[in-house]
Amino acid sequence: MLLATSILFLFIIDNVWLQMLNAVFLAFASTQIGYLGHDAGHRQIFSGAHRNDVFGLGINFLLAISRTWWVDTHNEHHVDPNDLDYDPHTRLPIFVFSDEQALNKEGLPARIVGYQSFYFFPILLLEYLGARLASVQLLLAGEVKGKSWEALAMVLHFAVYFGLLFYALSWWHAVLFIVVHQSLQGLYMGSVFAPNHKGMPTFNP
Repeated sequence: MLLATSILFLFIIDNVWLQMLNAVFLAFASTQIGYLGHDAGHRQIFSGAHRNDVFGLGINFLLAISRTWWVDTHNEHHVDPNDLDYDPHTRLPIFVFSDEQALNKEGLPARIVGYQSFYFFPILLLEYLGARLASVQLLLAGEVKGKSWEALAMVLHFAVYFGLLFYALSWWHAVLFIVVHQSLQGLYMGSVFAPNHKGMPTFNP
């Protein structure tokens, strides 16, 4: 209903500033949809695994993020939460979670990790871009069950997303809408997930 409201607003309101507010609203709606994808990945919505997987493929289409990438990465996290060697969420190129990780960085990452508390929130603006790049990398590189369906869902998402925006708005208003929407949904999602993990104990093997 939130998504439908945003799309309807896109076509009936002819004011660029109100459309920027719509982009903020759509960022909220998109992230709420992402949380449903999270629950489907844990198979917590339907009683049968298959129905959760099909629902997750629908989220794959709505957000253009590979269901398999999300489930695999998130399950790895749950198997070894906050394990600095095995949790994928603690093996990030420009963030560190221990003195040892900081000392093992080289090049540009080694010079900037001391400032991660300052660039943490700006980096969250790129959260969805990173997730999509990782999704594409997985689908291109590995054997993924249902890979064709996931790739098709991502392509259809961008066709519909860009098609609706550039049809309803002038090209530069559409670009501005995309920047606001994409960056704020990353900021929102990261700002919800991060507080559940920051300050928790970390582990080594």
